[in-house]
Amino acid sequence: MDRSGADFEHAVDTMHQRLAARTVSIQHPIGKEDVFIGVIDFLEEKAIIWLEETQGAKFEVFDVAKLWDAAFLASRPDVVAALKASPIDQAFYQEHRNKAIERIAEHDDVLMDKYLNEQEITPAELRVSLRRSTIALNLVPVLAGSAFKHKGIQPLLDAVVDFLPSPLDVPPVEGTTSDDKVELRHASDDEPFAALAFKIMSDPFVGVVTFIRVYSGVLSAGSYVFNSTKDKRERIGRLLRMHANKREEIDAIHAGDIAAVVGLKFTTTGDTLCDEEKPSYWKILIPRACNFRGDRAKNQGGSGKAGSGHAKAGAGRSYVPRALGSRYRPDVDLRHGRVASGNHCGPHDA
Repeated sequence: MDRSGADFEHAVDTMHQRLAARTVSIQHPIGKEDVFIGVIDFLEEKAIIWLEETQGAKFEVFDVAKLWDAAFLASRPDVVAALKASPIDQAFYQEHRNKAIERIAEHDDVLMDKYLNEQEITPAELRVSLRRSTIALNLVPVLAGSAFKHKGIQPLLDAVVDFLPSPLDVPPVEGTTSDDKVELRHASDDEPFAALAFKIMSDPFVGVVTFIRVYSGVLSAGSYVFNSTKDKRERIGRLLRMHANKREEIDAIHAGDIAAVVGLKFTTTGDTLCDEEKPSYWKILIPRACNFRGDRAKNQGGSGKAGSGHAKAGAGRSYVPRALGSRYRPDVDLRHGRVASGNHCGPHDA
């Protein structure tokens, strides 16, 4: 919201038009651009103001009614300037809060009955109902903030916990065994280990690390797993819990966890790691890729750099369908300016 030309309501409208998202704004920014200072929380009926000098680390919370209190505004020129930048008065607040409550109540018969009978709906009831609707993909909560100055980060993290599904809230993941039988993995430590490698990153201190998401079972540092995509046995050197500016070494990860693994030699993006003790190796079902991309250097001198860059990024490239095999080269068509034929959605010339 601190960017030049920031427009919260336009951004929400764009989500409707381009993504067909059924949004519900549970916050509204106080100010915009260089005078963005905080947000109004419609669920809690509170105003949250971040202290500029703390870079988002500290904030104050007070009843939203103080925004219309003349005595309070006389002592807070920053709030006055923000309210002028994004015209918010008591009528505006009440209208948008009613819209948010009505949108949430549309998917909850109990809340709708209370809303129509003008009974009080508590913030806890709204959060529980919104969580159910979010998990069912009926609603998408929308919040406001600024990543540059860290404003709005704390409520965003709270919303992740309050509304997004935990591993127990989503259906079990499907996979196939070595004999092509579909098998489910539930989010439980008691089931055989299964994980998906979703990102490869080079760390200047520990080398190449592989981010994995554990769907079932437990993985311990120093143990062995089987890469069912590459048909390779891998040793887990170290397990790291990655933070924004540090890493923490841990002994084990459990179902639902995300962690970084050090020491994998063959694993690349999209590979399945499973329990090597299990007789039938299991592989997560990954959707087939529908796009191909061909990259070429602008001149002869840049071809060497392009090749080395592709070699470094190769471990983290997108999944490519095996069905096409090594005989089909979509980049051949791209180099000659033709539209490649075959089982794909469409090539993109680089």
